[in-house]
Amino acid sequence: MRVVVENLSRSFGSSKVLRDLDLTLEPGITGILGPNGAGKTTLLRILSTALAPSKGSIKVGGWDLSSPHGRTEARRRLGYLPQEVGYYPRFTVFQLVDYIAILKELDDRGERHRRVRTAIDAVGLSAVAGKRIKTLSGGMRRRVGIAQAIVADPELLLLDEPTGGLDPEQRMRFRQLITSLSADRTVVLSTHLVEDIAAVCTSVVVLWQGQALFHGQPAQLRERADGMVWLADAVPDSALLSWRTEEGAVRVIGPRPSAAAVAIEPTLEDAYLLVTNCAPTDAQLR
Repeated sequence: MRVVVENLSRSFGSSKVLRDLDLTLEPGITGILGPNGAGKTTLLRILSTALAPSKGSIKVGGWDLSSPHGRTEARRRLGYLPQEVGYYPRFTVFQLVDYIAILKELDDRGERHRRVRTAIDAVGLSAVAGKRIKTLSGGMRRRVGIAQAIVADPELLLLDEPTGGLDPEQRMRFRQLITSLSADRTVVLSTHLVEDIAAVCTSVVVLWQGQALFHGQPAQLRERADGMVWLADAVPDSALLSWRTEEGAVRVIGPRPSAAAVAIEPTLEDAYLLVTNCAPTDAQLR
């Protein structure tokens, strides 16, 4: 399912969170990468129809979200994991996911329950399906949120900070799950963790103060840092960023700090740091 965002802006009072944003999201996994406050959650809330834009247009699979009919049709086709999921604490895991399935108009009870069990099993919670939400750990609750987002087999899957609260093994399983789901649908996940992008995403958007600084493949983003990452003996004054590694050398992002500095292969994180540190300031964007 293609998602087309044109000239999208969103303000809260005098604060402009999204600024004239243009994006086209294709089937596969797109990661929205940016620091806290970049506008990631606001963008996903707008795509999910939970929040209206201040300006601009969004089409989800051809459905225009500015019309009531378009929003209804889009909601039938999307699954959404918000950053903060409002759980009914007395519901069991099964009851919560089943309730969301009912809201998604899965009317056949037998088929609905089959889908609920499949979703719960996919996130590794079959053993606690009968337990109440209030008894679960934070990581388990996060997995319940993922289960409710995928229960109706959505064409568009929106995930806001999906790996928050998950331990390393759970993050690995989540990445395997999302990769398996992305074959024939559009998955959009927001994160501030570069490792999430590197592990699963086919495209990445670097969001900074409400603007897209980059939109392309992760390898293309990594190429932005070619010839801009060095190992040096000391912290230079001219570096955009530098830090001392575990081995004792200084990793430098920016122009070559000295004749003795050695160029090294950049990582995706290096490129992200380079792009965001070369971005215009909020004052310049006004």
